[in-house]
Amino acid sequence: MGCLDTLRPCVVAMEAYGGAHHIGRLCLQNGREPRLMSPLHVGCHVDGVRIASEYQAN
Repeated sequence: MGCLDTLRPCVVAMEAYGGAHHIGRLCLQNGREPRLMSPLHVGCHVDGVRIASEYQAN
């Protein structure tokens, strides 16, 4: 899977969308532990940092 091939075994967290289950199975085959999260619990992120407007909303 390209970018995941260089990582040690780890947890891969992703939003549960149409293809996430397929990607999750590929992660399992390569020694990674997939964690799927509901879109309702995934906030807006840009490069791992929350957008300032979302901080203000909370």
